[in-house]
Amino acid sequence: MFKSLRFNIGLLCALILASAAGTLLPQAPEDLAAVEAFLVGHPGLGKVLSGLGFFDLFHSPWFLGLWAVIVLDIVLCRLIRLPVREPDGRPEDLETAAAGQPLAVKFTAQDASKAFSGITTLLRDDGYAVRRIPTGTAPLAASAEAHPLQAWGSYVSHAAMIVLLAGCLVKAFFGFNESVLAAEDGSVPVTKRPGWAVHVAAFTVERYENGSPKRFATRLAVYEHGRLVVEDEIRVNAPLSVRGLVFYQESWGVTGMWRTASLAWPDRELQLTGEVPRTDPVSGSRFSAELFASDFGITPDGRADNLTTDLRNPALRVSEQPASAKPRTWWLFRDAPGTAYLELPDGTLKEAPPPPFRLASVDPVLFSGLQVVHDPGYPLVLAGSLAWLAGMVLNFHLHRRRILVVAAPAEPGHPARVSVGGWSSRGAGAFKDDFNRLVARMREVSS
Repeated sequence: MFKSLRFNIGLLCALILASAAGTLLPQAPEDLAAVEAFLVGHPGLGKVLSGLGFFDLFHSPWFLGLWAVIVLDIVLCRLIRLPVREPDGRPEDLETAAAGQPLAVKFTAQDASKAFSGITTLLRDDGYAVRRIPTGTAPLAASAEAHPLQAWGSYVSHAAMIVLLAGCLVKAFFGFNESVLAAEDGSVPVTKRPGWAVHVAAFTVERYENGSPKRFATRLAVYEHGRLVVEDEIRVNAPLSVRGLVFYQESWGVTGMWRTASLAWPDRELQLTGEVPRTDPVSGSRFSAELFASDFGITPDGRADNLTTDLRNPALRVSEQPASAKPRTWWLFRDAPGTAYLELPDGTLKEAPPPPFRLASVDPVLFSGLQVVHDPGYPLVLAGSLAWLAGMVLNFHLHRRRILVVAAPAEPGHPARVSVGGWSSRGAGAFKDDFNRLVARMREVSS
């Protein structure tokens, strides 16, 4: 069964389809919320898939069993039959063996010993490893081989596949992938590595002239049980690796908090800090700001909302307490000074003419999205990948050739006979021209 080509193709297709399903469907270890949303949206199908383990596919018994069958298939069909040297056979069969090679030729010589010596010297000079086959006194026989390591290419590649599988399983069972969000000057724990925490010492965003982000980076401090382990800058494609954990710059956004804001009149500005009320010295009104929306929107029931964490439509909720009038609550927009909303006591919004002041600036607190990866199977995956590459080089770059030479001594009334058989890992057609040239030179040294 394991030697069946159909079985092996079917086994590979089953693995590919299962892996594709695990990639397309949400996986509980990585995104439990997405799995729960799928179950709510597709209760019937979700129940079936959950029962079959599709939401934790790479740990399911049947998927691991599929891997086990593949490993067993590789061991039984390939690795237990290592490329050992085959017996040379009986002396009387060597001429038949030479004639049975894909490329074979016979010719005569005056002296078998002289012809044999000249041919083996020729093969050595041509880069072949020549091994004398013990036959007693007659006939004289030798096996010559070029690039014998090519025979190990397939075995190394198949063994590398097992190492790769082992690396993937080690990662699946002992590794993790966690996403954490940390505000500027804030700290968050690495929940899947108890005692570890990260602190965003600084976060910077560089922009193009049109305002779109050009580069963003985090000055990251990593702590273990309260002790600083390392502090360094990370950015996209430049992660930080420390003690088996790798920290990647994954995303960034606006937290909804802010540091300072500025209200501007035609002739003056008023700086706001947090929720501390500030008094305008000209009008006598007191101002404070409470809420910040990086991407302002309005809910269906008419209330303020923050649509995304992107800085697309920044707006600030400003409370105004005039000296001799009722207080008002405004939503003002940094990039749209001609638009303003009044917030009514029930929380709904009403569009209103802009007040005499505008939101001139606001300094939001950003967050850095980090991906924390622990992959203990990486050394195995790396070793398996390099071994697989080495196997491919051995298998396809090297051209293994084997030549069997048998020189039978002359008998009364007959000349000596020389039999030459050739085999190539790339087939007889790829070796035919070189083989014929070698045979032509063999005839010369045998004459």
